[in-house]
Amino acid sequence: MAMAYATVANGGISYYPRLIHSVLTPEGKNLLDDEGKEVLPLEPKIRGDLRKDFTKQQIDMVRLGLWKVVNEPGGTGSVAKLKGITVAAKTGTAQAWRGKKQGHYRVVLLFRTL
Repeated sequence: MAMAYATVANGGISYYPRLIHSVLTPEGKNLLDDEGKEVLPLEPKIRGDLRKDFTKQQIDMVRLGLWKVVNEPGGTGSVAKLKGITVAAKTGTAQAWRGKKQGHYRVVLLFRTL
């Protein structure tokens, strides 16, 4: 689900997940290879593109709805609002079961738009 919402947050483009942001030495400087060039993580690879099946207006409508969850008065994700950062979210609840119903837990998926 996080990948699906991240795709919407990215304007319809789905990227393969990556864990490496940068490659640094223990001193915090960019690592260089044997030829003196910076060692960089691989460029992001596109996994899919919703823009082939949906219009920009349709994707933007979903993005606006996710934005309203956090930023509109009464939004169920208003606790995720951050000053100076645009945040959108999808909220929901999950039930826990261990032989019997134990209760509901709120789930919030956050998306920071760049």
